[in-house]
Amino acid sequence: QAARMKRPWPAPRPATLLACLYCLLPLLLGALLPAARCREIVATDEWQLLSENDTVPAGLHVRVDLSTGQKWAKLPSDDEDDGPIGAAAWSAEVDSTGALSVLEAADGGDGGGTY
Repeated sequence: QAARMKRPWPAPRPATLLACLYCLLPLLLGALLPAARCREIVATDEWQLLSENDTVPAGLHVRVDLSTGQKWAKLPSDDEDDGPIGAAAWSAEVDSTGALSVLEAADGGDGGGTY
């Protein structure tokens, strides 16, 4: 008969194995799944198109094109005659039913209408 070696430690219990797996699972998944690619933009005097996960430093001017959903950002400037980016700017209000009423176009034209 071969001599049987005794383990220097006790055999792990199933509950211990599950606890280890529970602790290691987030680490394993974090290494396997792609991380969200967030980046803070470098502020400039020119309008920059923002990507989905871009972050913006405090104090920047931000514009949103409501027809495309694109977001743009730049450093504030003293002269605000930059004009809108590819869209007109209007004064608008939303009533209690959720209807959007365009009151007046910023360029003085008639932007009236309900959407």
